[in-house]
Amino acid sequence: MRFQRRISLGKGLRLNLSKSGVGLSVGIPGLRYSIGPRGAGMSVGIPGTGLSKRVSLSSNGHTTPVQIYDFSKVSIKMDEQGNISVTDEHGCSLEEPLLRKLKRTDHYKETIKALNQDLFDKIEKEKEDFIEIYKGTPKIISENDWLAELKRIESEVSNKRYYLCNKPSEEECRKELLEDATKKIHSIFFWTNAKKRQDYVNQNFSTYYSGQISNYETTKAFFEKEEAKRINDLLNERSVLTEKILPGDPEFILNSIDILLQNFSLPIDFSIDYQLSPDKLLDIDIDLPELEDLPDSKASILKSGKISIKNKTQTELKAEYAKCVCGLAFYFSGYFFNISPKISTIVVSGYTQRIEKKTGQMKDDYIFSIKIDRTTVEQLNFEIIDPIDAFNRFEHQLLLKANFEMKTITPF
Repeated sequence: MRFQRRISLGKGLRLNLSKSGVGLSVGIPGLRYSIGPRGAGMSVGIPGTGLSKRVSLSSNGHTTPVQIYDFSKVSIKMDEQGNISVTDEHGCSLEEPLLRKLKRTDHYKETIKALNQDLFDKIEKEKEDFIEIYKGTPKIISENDWLAELKRIESEVSNKRYYLCNKPSEEECRKELLEDATKKIHSIFFWTNAKKRQDYVNQNFSTYYSGQISNYETTKAFFEKEEAKRINDLLNERSVLTEKILPGDPEFILNSIDILLQNFSLPIDFSIDYQLSPDKLLDIDIDLPELEDLPDSKASILKSGKISIKNKTQTELKAEYAKCVCGLAFYFSGYFFNISPKISTIVVSGYTQRIEKKTGQMKDDYIFSIKIDRTTVEQLNFEIIDPIDAFNRFEHQLLLKANFEMKTITPF
């Protein structure tokens, strides 16, 4: 049995009692000298880094160094399951004694804490991107909002801006040259200063004046060109508003949907078919992602600071899948409503690929269909709603079992 006890005798001074005898040590963090039954020794290190060196001082004055290790070259990594790997600069695993020593350092503890938080944030980000996609639904632009924008454009067009700077005059240019000459020309023969300064003005006037006129004309031309461009852009915006957006031009609506779909950047694969009826009813069919596309892990940070990663249950996965696909209906419709206020209703139907038990073949099964009207959807706060519950605000087809399995439905 090993016995050791330390008694503090004051700042930096300790009395060490052990089975082998009595010793004394003195020092500060990072530097300590000790003497005892086994001789004298000295320890040097950098607190909190794991870098240290102990030297035994023999009676003949020679030193016997103890091997040290540079932990700054160690690589500490964490995989997606929260498993930690520690390797040296050659990619080899650390031996157990060194690993235990490393784990006692502040550097190791802080690194593990940061890695835990990074992994937790990554898993939460996947949840936001996949399951909570409905939170990215844009605010619906009402017809009154579009009319207010039209009024702003009209005001901007009527308030044309003009270049207000005056054209430089000969008198102003001579005055500016004289001020420059006064700063530059000084002579101990002060009575000659006035003539020399006037000569300076006369010699440089022509070049200076023509340069000022040229700068004025260039600046004015640039301003007028930019103003003409600004007015032209406003007129184009007014034309799009009055001829396409406000009346709900069918070709404009379909082209805008094409552009939107090309620019969507989502973490899930999807495809959309759509058609527009003469009365501006937009019909959308979404080929939905599959259950297997969703992230199947969940994470939490324990009180100890460690991360806990667990696999989601099938019920949890199905619940999140239902929230994800129902949220897609609102997400896409929000963007499409904002193409024109004349789009009053969007019918969104979602389908997925399932194996038909009768034939054993894959087929498209519709799992929801919803008629989203502009008036009602304008009232929803997508930051806090549950998209499944929000379906109840609209006419819909959705058969959701207690375990969140989505049954086949007949779409509108």
